Amino acid sequence: GNRVKEIRDLTNIDDWRHVPGEVNPADLATRCCDWSDLLQSKWWEGPGWLYNDEESWPCSEVSETPDEAFLERRKTVVTNLATRNEVRFGDRFLYFSSYKKILRMTAYVLRFCNNIKRNSPKLVNSVSCEEIQKAEETLIKIMQSEWPSEIREKYKDTIQFFEENGILKVQTRLILSQDPEDFTHPTVLPDHPLLERLVLHTHRSLMHAGVLTTLAQLREKFWIPKGRRVVKAILRQCIKCKRLTAGKVNPDPAPLPPDRIHRVAAFQITGADLAGPLSLRGGSKAWIVLFTCAVYRAVHLELVSSLSTESFMQALRRFWARRGRGSTLYTDNGTNFVGAANALKSLDWDFIQAECSLMKIKWLFSPPSAPWYGGFWERMVRSIKELLRKCLGKACVTYEEMLTLLSDCEATINGRPLTYLPDDPKELKPLTPAHFIQDIKGRETFDLDLIDSQHILKRVRYLHTLRSNLRKRLYNEYLGELVRSPKVASKRKMISPGEIVIVESKNPNRMNWPLAQVIELFPGKDGVERVAKLRLASGEIIRPLQRIYPLELSASDHLIEDHHGTDIAAQNKGPTAADVLEEVKKSRCGRPLIPVKRLNL
Repeated sequence: GNRVKEIRDLTNIDDWRHVPGEVNPADLATRCCDWSDLLQSKWWEGPGWLYNDEESWPCSEVSETPDEAFLERRKTVVTNLATRNEVRFGDRFLYFSSYKKILRMTAYVLRFCNNIKRNSPKLVNSVSCEEIQKAEETLIKIMQSEWPSEIREKYKDTIQFFEENGILKVQTRLILSQDPEDFTHPTVLPDHPLLERLVLHTHRSLMHAGVLTTLAQLREKFWIPKGRRVVKAILRQCIKCKRLTAGKVNPDPAPLPPDRIHRVAAFQITGADLAGPLSLRGGSKAWIVLFTCAVYRAVHLELVSSLSTESFMQALRRFWARRGRGSTLYTDNGTNFVGAANALKSLDWDFIQAECSLMKIKWLFSPPSAPWYGGFWERMVRSIKELLRKCLGKACVTYEEMLTLLSDCEATINGRPLTYLPDDPKELKPLTPAHFIQDIKGRETFDLDLIDSQHILKRVRYLHTLRSNLRKRLYNEYLGELVRSPKVASKRKMISPGEIVIVESKNPNRMNWPLAQVIELFPGKDGVERVAKLRLASGEIIRPLQRIYPLELSASDHLIEDHHGTDIAAQNKGPTAADVLEEVKKSRCGRPLIPVKRLNL
């Protein structure tokens, strides 16, 4: 402000002239100009017309009134501010994914600095232990130099620090013991990117041990502030441990589909499944075709001697002839039936679906690798297997005997109670599926010569009332029990598009499960995602979330290499052909085929 006043006193108003903005180099400082451009600009010299005569200077008339000039006065301070993104020197080591590589790289850099000295001995052989030790001390000094002083002050009252050869150490109570110097006076290692590499290196050298074992090994030489918390957070980044310990995604239970609670006739909405094979006398085999009513939980069993399309269609025709033709038929997705999955490929499901479409029957498939989508018929398969195991034992029966046993199993399952079974005999009988697929039995016997039309009409109305009451009891008692929501887990792992996950396969070894990237999530009718589209090396697949194990990594995250030296980031590109979810090749007898290998002579 004093210099401005001095300039005003030494000059006149007529000496001041206006410079247009397009030729004014003084504006460069306010336009975020780089310093290198300022050195080569006319900011230091002024515009070019200053070297000409005064008559050639640009002129402008000032039409400002005194009122406008003094309309607003404020103090203005002009400052030049230069910002710089602070990058720690230790962050440069993040380029290396292994602590061993960082040590060797630092040792070679120190060797180079030693070899360029004029009178120092030249080092040309492999890196020695002394060089590795010196490199580690250098890295420790770098970590401690970037430790904020305000954080160090927090431990000043509880921990006694001292320096030795420029390295900060801790004074412990074990100084009189016969233990090594590194144990009695451990080196301080603050939170740093290099500490992350060191902890992971120790973790892998201990065969991927847990937090306690890794921390105990580190405390032999180092003291880490809040060590347990820091080590636990770092070990969560180990890809191999994640692959072996990652939990599956558990979405919220879905509501019952409308086809499970519709007020329809028995077997109007049906689920079909195949079970077997069953070994019969004479060496032949047979399969069970199971039809389950989605509403009343009744079952109908058929026995077929082969898995051909004709045999299945004949069983389907027998079912429709006895129970009536329904409107909707549910099945598993193609080859996911219970039984010989390889042999089930012989069924022409396209032909079967086309035949059902001509009969105005809607055929629906459940998602692949998701048998719980057909839980209302899969549970019946288990009940039938339990009955057959207890009845047959080791017996081998004929086709007719097996058909008779299946009829008995069908009657037993259809007679099971669906509602509460009271202890008081005066209470109402529990509802069973047989009440809705069989005629209501009466105790009295009528004389056909004395029955008239009025009696028949009265009887029909009575039976109709009984059926209506049974359906009311079903929806009040049975469906009332289903109103209770299942237990919901307190913590649920959800995924998002772009995340890297593991896809569950039939291989029991988790390390052979392929990596995939989530492309898209498909929400259900309640808005909750339960199915995802994934991208593997071989292409795209669709799997339910229960078959997906998230790694809590995105596609842009850097994956750290394992202890064998193979970069896990290469696996992010997708699994190999052996890791793809494919069915194992089998012979016609169902035995797995062993691939032919060349002799390594």
